Amino acid sequence: MNIEKQIEFDKIKEKWMELAITDQAKDQIRNISFYLSELELRRRLKDTTDSRLLMEQIGMPPLSASASECFRNPGNPCERRKRGMPYASPA
Repeated sequence: MNIEKQIEFDKIKEKWMELAITDQAKDQIRNISFYLSELELRRRLKDTTDSRLLMEQIGMPPLSASASECFRNPGNPCERRKRGMPYASPA
């Protein structure tokens, strides 16, 4: 039996894909697998931690905006971030 089905990782990926906004994200989730190497797992955890720290410093990206909208509207948060501006305007 497939180990992913045995531990129901396939069900987790299905639920995760339901939350994904873009087709690219869904493809990445579909193709992901778990790590059998502790070293590789530690590397990936460090990447995740580094990403979280970066988001804490510069703010969360607009996850509800469509990917195409991010690049069509120059006043939107995606475009602001590309220009080195904060995601949200200062209050």
